[in-house]
Amino acid sequence: MGDRESPICPVCRQSFKDFRGRRVHQRVAHPREFHGEEAQALSAFEALHLGARNINKEIRERGKY
Repeated sequence: MGDRESPICPVCRQSFKDFRGRRVHQRVAHPREFHGEEAQALSAFEALHLGARNINKEIRERGKY
C-alpha cells in the first residue's frame, strides 16, 4: 500500500479502518488540506492536458486519488 493510500491521516495522524474512511475524515476535519491537494492535482493535470474531458476520471485512473 502506497503512502497516498495509507489509512492514517497525514494531517493529524489518526488511524482509520481503510483509505476510504481516512478520505471521508479528511474532507470533514481538514477541508483546506483536502481541497488543496485536489486543486493541485487538477491544475497539474489541466496544464498537461489542455482541453481534456472527464478530468476527474482521468485523475482517479492515474492514481492521484
